Amino acid sequence: MKTLKMLLPLTAALALAACVSGETRQGFESNDSAQAGYNRTPRPTQMFTCRNAFTVTVKDAGTDRVAVEYGLNDRKYNAVLDIAVSGSGERYVSADKKTSWHQKAGDGILSFTDPYGNVTETTCRLAS
Repeated sequence: MKTLKMLLPLTAALALAACVSGETRQGFESNDSAQAGYNRTPRPTQMFTCRNAFTVTVKDAGTDRVAVEYGLNDRKYNAVLDIAVSGSGERYVSADKKTSWHQKAGDGILSFTDPYGNVTETTCRLAS
């Protein structure tokens, strides 16, 4: 019985080790190339119009980052946002947590803290 208890973890470890390989399987990138951003298709620039009359432009800013420009007419704000956990769609948040962009299909939600400390949230739609 003791031999069985000792062999079971060893067998499980060997089975897991057999699943891990240094070679890249067809259809998957190696971790090194994925982290370096190789073979990554940049996201197209997208423009949104929002309920509060803001416009939002979302551009690719590297792996797991977007650059967001938002505002009205001549009063525009810029932020570079990092990818964050999302239950659905794509969500990006600034390092200071004052600006966030959540997008799914053609809809988006912009949340930001204005220069006076007011938190504002508005819904947006992909411009046609």
